[in-house]
Amino acid sequence: MANTKSLLSFHELMEQLVTLCRRRSTGTLFIASEDNRAVSFVLKEGDIISCSFGHFRGISAVEQIKQLVAGSCSFSEKIFFSLMEETNLPSTMDILELLGYPCPDLAELESLSHSHKVASAVYRGAVVKVEANGESSTVPPKKSLRMYRGQVVEQ
Repeated sequence: MANTKSLLSFHELMEQLVTLCRRRSTGTLFIASEDNRAVSFVLKEGDIISCSFGHFRGISAVEQIKQLVAGSCSFSEKIFFSLMEETNLPSTMDILELLGYPCPDLAELESLSHSHKVASAVYRGAVVKVEANGESSTVPPKKSLRMYRGQVVEQ
């Protein structure tokens, strides 16, 4: 997705969001409204995990976002813009429906993603993955290369 400098209608902005969800993108969609208010949707593998509109967060932000008329947007992959994952946020399908943009085809994608969910956390520098069956596995951190003046010294 390219950054947009011209104003897009609310419908076009929602098209951009739905496209990112369908592609299972991870990152942050930034929207600058026509009156220069900041809107952001944080996506993780196509799921909306957080959203904001000005100082509003979560479901209250969704209510405010519905009032947008136009804006410009940009998407930054792999960037989670200072918003934490919200626990009380409805599903992506429900959020899009609240915004007046229902997408029934996302139901299949969402059910697939929830059936293969693997929670992960960082514990003492190592990524710990907890699977749906309750088992956990530890992925050791990668050892960094030793460099001197741009050359690898040890491996």
